[in-house]
Amino acid sequence: MQDIEKVTLPSDASLRDAMRLLDQTSVQIVLVVDAHNKLAGTCTDGDIRRALLSDGSMDDPVSTAMNRSPLVAQAGEPASNILARMRLNRIRQMPVVDDNRQIVDLMMLADPRKNPDTDVPVVLIVGGLGKRLRPLTENCPKPMLKLGDRPILERTIERFHEQGFRNFFLSVNYLGHLIEDYFGTGEAFDVNIGYLREKKRLGTGGALSLIPEDVSGPIIVMNGDLITEVDFRFLLERHQETKSVATMCTREHRTTIPFGVVRSEDGRYLSTDEKPTLNHDINAGIYCLSEEAYRSTPKDEFYDMPTLFTDLVKAGHHCSVHRIDGLWLDIGTRTEFERAKRVFGEQ
Repeated sequence: MQDIEKVTLPSDASLRDAMRLLDQTSVQIVLVVDAHNKLAGTCTDGDIRRALLSDGSMDDPVSTAMNRSPLVAQAGEPASNILARMRLNRIRQMPVVDDNRQIVDLMMLADPRKNPDTDVPVVLIVGGLGKRLRPLTENCPKPMLKLGDRPILERTIERFHEQGFRNFFLSVNYLGHLIEDYFGTGEAFDVNIGYLREKKRLGTGGALSLIPEDVSGPIIVMNGDLITEVDFRFLLERHQETKSVATMCTREHRTTIPFGVVRSEDGRYLSTDEKPTLNHDINAGIYCLSEEAYRSTPKDEFYDMPTLFTDLVKAGHHCSVHRIDGLWLDIGTRTEFERAKRVFGEQ
């Protein structure tokens, strides 16, 4: 949590006061409050420059330059949701306010909520062929395509690292040597990386059969071509609280049918729904698995994750779903890749 008082000024403080505060702190924003200590706006170095270029004075009140309608988060909103909105709106700070619009925190994109380290390993499935992205993936594995100045996979590892995860296994196949050459042991990224080397394509579930025998306890598994701001620690907590052997993340997907859908019964017309929108929960490609789940995967055999969940349920095990919101991009097509580049291109 930020020390809010150190970055807060009353609305009648001068632009000079705001500039001084910006120089003294590293958060690059001033939170402006009214007489009732409620958030009135925000002020950055850019706001001050624009005010001065419009014939303003350093002695003018900060209220003349501040952004009166900043994006804010509500107290209690998951950090993952806040970070997702910040990335989508390309902002680096977001005030967190309560129901009375009093400031309770300041979220920073460059310094998100830190978590104590956890020993729970993360398995990233990065061996796919990326056929739908060719020719981009002819000589580059899909997870190594760059968003801005860094590969997708590096950004993914960074997100986990920020939440306290330090141990990774990368399941590699297609052009896997390029991934291994880039990440090595993970030391340069302050993490530990091992490799699950598939001699043939094993699918998301089959790759888990390569996990070393000395690994125990729960793991998190994720497709390596996803960009997301999921709160992975919350996922882990929910998995353990529900005593599930396997937890699948889902998210809402809306499909609009571009025609009128006719309802009838025994040949009798009832009604027409014009271009209805259907809501479905889809598999988000993120999982938390107990040891019993990933040790049950067959060896040297293609085996996908939905099949694992089906087999676990048939065997009488409790499996659960964990619905996620916020930023989630599946970099499977050129359209989604271009969208991701727009989100991350300037970072």
